[in-house]
Amino acid sequence: MTRHCQRQPDHFGPTILHALVAYQINVAPQATPAVPYRSWAEIGEATRARGNANLSGWAQSNGNYAQLALLSLAALVDVTNSAEARSVFQWLASAGAPHTRVEDYAQDPTSNVVPRGMRRVAGPATSCGPRPR
Repeated sequence: MTRHCQRQPDHFGPTILHALVAYQINVAPQATPAVPYRSWAEIGEATRARGNANLSGWAQSNGNYAQLALLSLAALVDVTNSAEARSVFQWLASAGAPHTRVEDYAQDPTSNVVPRGMRRVAGPATSCGPRPR
């Protein structure tokens, strides 16, 4: 997949964007009993310290978590019309995350959802609604 959006969205650094699709985040210390962390900064620090973070690639993205993140972002764009959510969607869709290639969606189209007015590939969009007679 080629990268269409080289610039990362405002307020989201590369670590945060790659972390969007990490399999595991650490929400509490390993000690028992554990008191959960109280901030995203603490969660991020612990996740990086335990080697569960995607720092600049997708090594911790085992599974279709990028597809799930794109589904969530598409819904957020449709509901809020957020330019920032749209920008993050575009970046993630073109960043080469696992299971986000056109071929992946052709094999399993269930998660092939994009915000209204956007297309995953160039060409005419198909509608799920009734066909004109």
